[in-house]
Amino acid sequence: LEGKPGGSKGVAPAVRAADEDSPSGSFEPRIGADLPVDATRRDGQDSFREDLLAYWKSCAVTGVKSPRLLRASHIKPWAIATPEEKGDLYNGLLLAPQLDAAFDVGLITFDDDGRVVLSPQLSPADAELLGLNEGLRLRRVDAQHRPYLAFHRQQIFSR
Repeated sequence: LEGKPGGSKGVAPAVRAADEDSPSGSFEPRIGADLPVDATRRDGQDSFREDLLAYWKSCAVTGVKSPRLLRASHIKPWAIATPEEKGDLYNGLLLAPQLDAAFDVGLITFDDDGRVVLSPQLSPADAELLGLNEGLRLRRVDAQHRPYLAFHRQQIFSR
């Protein structure tokens, strides 16, 4: 099975461990099986999203309005934010998926005036395909956003 499609290299260790407990001790990949998992829920994420929807009303850049197409994006990432920062409305942007994905991995950021800054690590071809360009900007920037935006530029953005 090693190294072949569907082989054990592509199967999570927890699945392997569960199979090792089987009476035969053999490993049978169960592609498509529903498996129980332990998960962590971000307490306050739902209210953070609702607050961003009320504040921005649409994508902070494009104006896309459908809530199902919008992501509640933390400027200072959840994993390194304090409890207060995690729920701070000004540590958030409501973004369309392609903007959220690029922002989250540091391929775009915003200057203090809200203008998009593209990372040199984002190829011009990919930027064009995603509709990302330096003419884009946040529709508003409040003073409370600026410390978070500065953090993102200094710590997350890929130069």
